Amino acid sequence: MGASVGSFLNVLVGRFGEKGKVDLSGRSYCDSCRRQLRWWENIPLISFLALRGRCFRCHSPIPREYFLVELVMGLVYLLAAHQFLSLDFQFLNLKLVLELLIITFLAIVFLFDFHYQIIPDWAVFSLVILACGYHYLNSSIFQLLKLVLTGLVAAGFFFFLYLVTRGRGMGFGDVKLAFFLGFFLGPARTILALYWAFLTGAVVGVILVLSRRYRWRQPIAFGPFLVTGGLLSWWWGEMVINYLLGHYF
Repeated sequence: MGASVGSFLNVLVGRFGEKGKVDLSGRSYCDSCRRQLRWWENIPLISFLALRGRCFRCHSPIPREYFLVELVMGLVYLLAAHQFLSLDFQFLNLKLVLELLIITFLAIVFLFDFHYQIIPDWAVFSLVILACGYHYLNSSIFQLLKLVLTGLVAAGFFFFLYLVTRGRGMGFGDVKLAFFLGFFLGPARTILALYWAFLTGAVVGVILVLSRRYRWRQPIAFGPFLVTGGLLSWWWGEMVINYLLGHYF
């Protein structure tokens, strides 16, 4: 299922037009010869391997990113579902569905910002709505208020960076995404997520500059780092926080 969703996301991102709209009309086709793909050429992961990464007709290379997105989405879906094997939860199925939907929209944010340096509003708003449903299952009113406050503080911090850099160092889409992360993760995990995001962003930025793929002051999409930091903190943040509290405090 995750690999199939990854295949759909490849189409979603690839058909993003100049007017800011996604054209999903028509079936999948080869980007080079524009020939419509047959069903056996469109099986996630398997078709790429069977075709050896090339179009069956024109033999043009199929972008490796397509295979990578399908593979990563499959693995992430598997990780999300694995934690439910040992849990006895009243809303087990609904919670899993919400988690998978949140992962899917985070992947949309990651891919759109990576390719176009745009974070779609509809993706962030969908994430906030899904987070409301997720917290409704196991949070009290007081906890929800604390989560909203955390989201506002996180968004305020990024809005300050947006103003200071005049939108060149931080986009306004990052501000809205920061609100979701704060609202969804809570105070401690949000701090950890932002730490990982800034750390990995700095490391990758230095590597890109040293490899001469980017120049200093050239904008780099920060959304993918926020998404990655958010996922890491969501799944393993509590373990890291407990480790730090047990060894240093």
